[in-house]
Amino acid sequence: MQEIGIRINAEVAGDKSIEQLATDLENLAKVAVGDLQNAAKAASVRLRELAEQDAAIAAFLKLQQEAAASSKALNVATKEAADLAARGGGRGCPC
Repeated sequence: MQEIGIRINAEVAGDKSIEQLATDLENLAKVAVGDLQNAAKAASVRLRELAEQDAAIAAFLKLQQEAAASSKALNVATKEAADLAARGGGRGCPC
């Protein structure tokens, strides 16, 4: 069996580009044969897995930022409540 080497240099930016590259590799696999077909299929599957991992990491980072912002807001509200109580504003409803 003859060994075939494949090297693909691609630069992608964003999820759409990664998905497009994976689709391009799938299309290549449809017309290729042998090792090239197998390599294109495997690369496409791996790219889609990486895109899913990237999306999960992005979602985690967003949640982390939102949690930090919520924590900061809670600390500010707690301080404001303590300041209000210290000034005597916590004696009851001024209704």
